[in-house]
Amino acid sequence: MGLILAILIFISFLGLFCGVVLAYIAKEELNQGKRFFIAFQLVLMGLIFFFIFYEKSNVFLISSLIFLFGFPSGSLIIYEKLKFKRINFRTYIIYSAVYISLFIIQAVSYLSVDF
Repeated sequence: MGLILAILIFISFLGLFCGVVLAYIAKEELNQGKRFFIAFQLVLMGLIFFFIFYEKSNVFLISSLIFLFGFPSGSLIIYEKLKFKRINFRTYIIYSAVYISLFIIQAVSYLSVDF
């Protein structure tokens, strides 16, 4: 059970890397999609917290939502880098805090879940 949990957590956080890769592939689409990325992020964040606090037994759904949350997050990081020619330190702090808190909440909530 511990190995499955570790693999799920690792895969769920690969979404950020996939979002960065996708943003580099489609650089010209970042400017038009910025508002949609932010909206998608907010919707996913709400769903993640809803399922973590009310549906703890749905491990695969929460992992999938965190993976999907990485796509707009990675795209917005690259958007800021391309637009301002650097990434603001505040951006790193915000995304790191979000991912670390999701990781901690996900790991703690899965300790009481049986597969």
